[in-house]
Amino acid sequence: MEKVVKRREIIDHRFTKGGEIRLQRREEGVYELIYNGVFLMASSNDHSEKVLARKALQRLKPKSGEYEVLIGGLGMGFTLREVLTCPSVSRAVVIEIERAIIDWNRTFLFNLNGSALNDPRTVLVHCDLYSFFYDTREHFDAVLMDVDNGPNWLVLGKNKRLYTRKTLQKIKEILAPNGVLATWSAQRDERYLRKMGSIFPQTEETRVEETVPKKGESFIYVGRAGP
Repeated sequence: MEKVVKRREIIDHRFTKGGEIRLQRREEGVYELIYNGVFLMASSNDHSEKVLARKALQRLKPKSGEYEVLIGGLGMGFTLREVLTCPSVSRAVVIEIERAIIDWNRTFLFNLNGSALNDPRTVLVHCDLYSFFYDTREHFDAVLMDVDNGPNWLVLGKNKRLYTRKTLQKIKEILAPNGVLATWSAQRDERYLRKMGSIFPQTEETRVEETVPKKGESFIYVGRAGP
């Protein structure tokens, strides 16, 4: 049986400090993000990004005020879009280091994320996530991390510093009381879960089944700062 090879059109590509980042489109209209030749995500599957947002928001304890959420990594805007479906969210701060990804979300990917960047609750910050953690004086009810392909599948080697005990402790410090950290990972990572457990009183791992474009799995790791 002859193998069908799907054609891909390069929509845009740029060279950054980290290497080459590329936006491409398959012939059936699916967009893909590629970084240094490594597949990051496709527009055909937003399921696990939705689960990431839902898990974080579900684990927040009710409070009298509204929630402020920090999202590390814009991607195609799916996590942001899902966070904004929650009426209790008053502000969603998104940290994205790559200008290209920001530009593509405002142009080619605009209709995919429901114009989430235009929502008045959205604050988009073009900077390094690690630096933001250590420089900010703000506090957030939830921090969502979707960087690279998770803690044990890095596109940029320097991003391993995002998943150290030191940085997890820093994240806990910028969380509000009973705040939540949720991390997306393409692979199961028991070591990362143990690290979280050494910092956060409550942790959990959720396996997410992927069916589009093919069967697979991803994992969500959640830690809550309070009892």
